[in-house]
Amino acid sequence: MRTGKTAAVIGASMSGLLTAAALHEHDDEVVVLDRDDLPAEPGPRKGVPQGRQLHALLGKGLDTMDELLPGLGEELLAAGAVPFDVVRDIRFSMDARELAKAPSGIVNFGISRTLLEHHVRRRVRALPRVELREATPARGPAFAGDRVAGVETGDADDVLPADLVVDASGRGSRSLTRLREHGYPEPERTTVRADLVYVTRRYRTRPGGTDPARVVVPPRATGAAASSSTRRTGSSASSCSACWAPRRRWTTPGRRRTRPSWAARTSNASSRRESPSTSPSRCATRAANAITWNASTASPPGCSSPATRSARSTPPTARA
Repeated sequence: MRTGKTAAVIGASMSGLLTAAALHEHDDEVVVLDRDDLPAEPGPRKGVPQGRQLHALLGKGLDTMDELLPGLGEELLAAGAVPFDVVRDIRFSMDARELAKAPSGIVNFGISRTLLEHHVRRRVRALPRVELREATPARGPAFAGDRVAGVETGDADDVLPADLVVDASGRGSRSLTRLREHGYPEPERTTVRADLVYVTRRYRTRPGGTDPARVVVPPRATGAAASSSTRRTGSSASSCSACWAPRRRWTTPGRRRTRPSWAARTSNASSRRESPSTSPSRCATRAANAITWNASTASPPGCSSPATRSARSTPPTARA
């Protein structure tokens, strides 16, 4: 049943798009605002700085998206997503020992963030009563008396009227500031610190290579791991390989963390530079002929690009 009201969603990334998909069944109009010029084809954009990193879509997320957007999973497979079972298909090496493999029955997809977001955005844009407005920065919720009346999209007088406002703009959100300005208490926040940074680097593979491997080595004190998976993009000439190298961050802003004894013995200079044995290029050598799921049809031209680094900003925060 629809409410006969208008909902506004700030942010057209994954959370904003899926929110719009859920709301369109209940509201007469759903307007999604994003400050970026949204690409017509799979490709990176400024508002998703981690978009070039290695990505995977886990089983529960895939099931949920398929409920909101029926048939999405089949579309992603047709576009080149790689289905895999983490327990059965991935080699896990921990403490120099390989873990046993067994079927879990849970299907995950190896897919680039850009390809996934492109298909979700296309499906949401096609929904009835949903409008995507790109290149439209939102200043935050607009107020009328003691209630939220819409979204300020420019000057204070430029307001998109809405009965419901959902802020899905991420860490750059201005909604908390707007709430404080109007005398409302700040919602309680929960922060989970991963204390992990990482890089992704892509490599073009040799034509005619053997079937690639999928390898995961959890982060060690020396600071690296390799994660690769299969993905071909039509011909061997356009195939890519990737290395994903995470590194534990032992100190965090405003505090010091005591290293465990094993870390002190093995760290060397890894906190200042990459160890030769765990650098992205060495990771790729170890995962010979590995082809990453992050190499979507839009990715091969960038295979020779330098390493893409993750943002070093404040860790993600879950807001009430």
